[in-house]
Amino acid sequence: MPDSLVGLRDRAIILTLVLTGRRRSEVLAIQAGDVRIDAGRVTYAYCGKGGKTGQRVMPTPAIEAIQAWLAATARALASMAPDESLAPSTRNGGAGISSGRFCMNLRAYLAAAGLPGSGVLVFGIPLPSYRGTPGNQSRKCPASSTTAAWR
Repeated sequence: MPDSLVGLRDRAIILTLVLTGRRRSEVLAIQAGDVRIDAGRVTYAYCGKGGKTGQRVMPTPAIEAIQAWLAATARALASMAPDESLAPSTRNGGAGISSGRFCMNLRAYLAAAGLPGSGVLVFGIPLPSYRGTPGNQSRKCPASSTTAAWR
């Protein structure tokens, strides 16, 4: 994985996927207001399949990767707007990275490592060999009372 800004962002996404077990759409939809740091414990709110909401502890390596990515872009969780994406695209004005773009990046990392990157299931992600982005990740769940209280 490159030490570029995109590489740091994608590393944070991959660690969050692997260590939380959340779905790709749930991880890509995490916003600054969904993360809470309280006495050194970091939790995040999520909106899962079927609109199910909850909050879970964010694993230390994942939050460290997120904070490293933010520091590299001269940002910090405490100063971000609540609706700001933790995984913004570098191409569309800061909105969340699309699922298709993330899959394209992941395929490139796998290929650079000499691993198969098309038609395989990685982190629950089927990696088809399409060239375009199939859609844009958007916030589909309304803010729950839990996340609203954090903002």
